[in-house]
Amino acid sequence: MPSREEPTRCHCLHYDNHYIYILSGYVARKEDNDKLRYIVNKNYKLDVSTFEMINLPKLTHNRHSIATVKVGAYLYAFGGVDAKGKASREIERLNITNSNHGEAWKKLEYKLQMDCTGWTEN
Repeated sequence: MPSREEPTRCHCLHYDNHYIYILSGYVARKEDNDKLRYIVNKNYKLDVSTFEMINLPKLTHNRHSIATVKVGAYLYAFGGVDAKGKASREIERLNITNSNHGEAWKKLEYKLQMDCTGWTEN
């Protein structure tokens, strides 16, 4: 788990109905030339009215730089980049009306037809 000295990068933020969803990310250190050290598969939602941070289930596999969209009761997570730098074509969804009750992310059988990341290497 990252400490205060190791902030996450390339996490995803999504706002919906008084909550900010904070998903995944990675940790890097300047002394390692900002190279990815490990992916942080910890997910939260922040209640913007109370500033309570609520734990959410982990994604089905570790990745950072995902894209999200909410449709109906579901938050969808698309693509991203794994620890080896490979783009993911996975699609997962979480019922956010039930996310306080232990429901897990569900990997969909469909895959993206193209790489979907918000990340580029220098």
